[in-house]
Amino acid sequence: DSTGDWSSDVCSSDLAMNLADSVHSVTFDTAASRYHSGVYIRKRVELNAKLNAALSPYFLSQLKNLHKLVLKEFRKSIQDGLKGEAYDFALVIKETREKAEGEFVTGAKEVLLEDTEWSYKESLGQLKDDMEAIADLLRVEETKKMVAAIEVRWALLGARARLMGFACRGKSRSRLTR
Repeated sequence: DSTGDWSSDVCSSDLAMNLADSVHSVTFDTAASRYHSGVYIRKRVELNAKLNAALSPYFLSQLKNLHKLVLKEFRKSIQDGLKGEAYDFALVIKETREKAEGEFVTGAKEVLLEDTEWSYKESLGQLKDDMEAIADLLRVEETKKMVAAIEVRWALLGARARLMGFACRGKSRSRLTR
């Protein structure tokens, strides 16, 4: 989706991961409940470890996809926020960063399975670093635009002053020749 809506991509995989986890758990619970409780608990822990190991790459790939989508939307939102006449660059960056981080955390929590040691903190840190790099790039571009606008304004003011100077000199000469 070109609008940066990560939810459809992430939620379908989230559903698949949770479904796989719960189907295996229910099937195991039903079949293994006849065993001695010590054996049952040990085998359940082993099954969960194997499932989590198998699903971990999917979790990481979903974080990576979410990271890309949030960054893309972050950049687009900043550029959209800078299109008006009166804007505060720092405020646009701050608000957009907060929104992007919130979207990332929400999406990461959706794909995070319970009873795992998985974490999205490292990916969130990388996202923050990448957003800072994008903000720095856009800040440089914005500064260049401001400098160019100031130079044009000064050039126009200088040209106007020169014209006014010629006009004033011309008037003073005509007074002297009378």
